[in-house]
Amino acid sequence: VGDGTNFVILFAGSLLESAEELIRMGLKPTEIIDGYELAVNKVLDEILPKLSVHEVKNVLDLKEVMKAIRSSVMSKQYGNEDFLSELIAKACVSVIGDNKAFNVDNIRICKILGAGIESSQVVQGMVFKKLVEGDMTLAEAAKVVVYTCPVDTQATETKGTVLIKSADEL
Repeated sequence: VGDGTNFVILFAGSLLESAEELIRMGLKPTEIIDGYELAVNKVLDEILPKLSVHEVKNVLDLKEVMKAIRSSVMSKQYGNEDFLSELIAKACVSVIGDNKAFNVDNIRICKILGAGIESSQVVQGMVFKKLVEGDMTLAEAAKVVVYTCPVDTQATETKGTVLIKSADEL
């Protein structure tokens, strides 16, 4: 059970070992690459479609998405796979648009100290780790802007002195 990452690394290493043997036999690297490309095309066209175990037909169906995600989660978080796969599926389904396209940048994870995995939940909207810095905590019909960069004032590197002699010079 797993997502196959170890398999991919081992398989790539095996292909490189085989390529080394073929080069020692006198084959050119371009011939080896052509052979690997023929093998990939055969696998993709003929063999891979027969190996499919599960296909998600409706990406908006929570149970189908959970089933697809569960094995990957189980390889990393055994024992929590049911809870986490449901949580991940809810997050993924909630950000899929009308065009059924999924953008991973639409999901953010906010870790809060002092809580466990069981306290995790999907929040529609924004989560802030700290309270507001001003006195105002509630506003109705407010216009809000969110910046992804600091908005602090920065000090200049050089210091200057301005001498004003009259009010007109202001």
